[in-house]
Amino acid sequence: MILSKSGFVFALLVCVVMLFSCSSKKKKPAVSFYYWRIEFSLKENEKATLKENQVSAIYLRCFDIVFDEKLKRAVPHAIVRFRDADLIVQIVPVIFIKNQVFLELDSNSIDTLAEHTFSLLEQINQSQHISAKELQIDCDWTQKSSNNYFHFLRLLKQKLGAKSNSFAAAKLSATIRLHQIKYAGLQGIPPVDKGVLMFYNMGKINGSPVNSVYDRKLSQSYLSALNKYPLPLDFALPVFAWGIHLRKGQVIELLNKMDSRDFADKNDFVSSTKHRFAVKQSVFKNGFYFKEGDEIKVEEIESQDFESMADDLTEHYKRPVERLIFYDLDSINISRYEKNIFKKVTADF
Repeated sequence: MILSKSGFVFALLVCVVMLFSCSSKKKKPAVSFYYWRIEFSLKENEKATLKENQVSAIYLRCFDIVFDEKLKRAVPHAIVRFRDADLIVQIVPVIFIKNQVFLELDSNSIDTLAEHTFSLLEQINQSQHISAKELQIDCDWTQKSSNNYFHFLRLLKQKLGAKSNSFAAAKLSATIRLHQIKYAGLQGIPPVDKGVLMFYNMGKINGSPVNSVYDRKLSQSYLSALNKYPLPLDFALPVFAWGIHLRKGQVIELLNKMDSRDFADKNDFVSSTKHRFAVKQSVFKNGFYFKEGDEIKVEEIESQDFESMADDLTEHYKRPVERLIFYDLDSINISRYEKNIFKKVTADF
């Protein structure tokens, strides 16, 4: 078929529009995971999840930093141990730091802390032959601690910019909470290359009907300032669950790694409402003792919750998102969802 001149021009315009549309289409974020166990050893279904989702990076908690009341100084805690020598993806070291550290230390002590922190990170990286492209600091800082915390971050950034065997040209990122987005004028902006919005742990752990891990209504009240936040952001989303053990309405303990499946035995538990169970008879379960009459409130994230998260985040944040980081990589967490859940979530962004 021979096109007329006008037909040819029209066809050419259609092709140009299609090419422009494809090139301008926003790139979907990559799937990543936090790894928060003390011992690094990947189970087979965890490795399969990494492969199926083409995961290029694990955000590995390397150690915590806490304030020792007796020594009156900051000390490392729960340093990661490596049992799995096959590091099949890029490792991003993460350090969790208690806010108390920056409330207690003076500026000179912060200098020393930065030096010791970086030295320990280098030791860990070199022992496992890790060449990191990013370092992430996780701290829920406050207005009172911001000066010390930001000074610590600047010192780390200087060290990343200097010659380093295991952090060559690495970027520095920091976790950001919803209240730090909404009240950025008071809380300050951390001096880092990028932030990660922790889109979970939004409420109080109690016996109310509200899910403390993710409460859509509460989260929406914080998101109006999201697009104005000056740092580029990735998003961290929850895939964990826990139970809250209640006795006469009071919180007894937090039941980590437990979800609704653990209370399906109708001989011992009865479902009173969705995600709520009453103890029919006193029983031990997963090492916990439940007394007759106790209650368990299960807080878990369902597939439709991810759709709500994506709707709200994309509505209020128009810039590209490089990664969705799911908390956390664990065989129990993975088994709660359909196989392609992580690809589905990223498709919504």
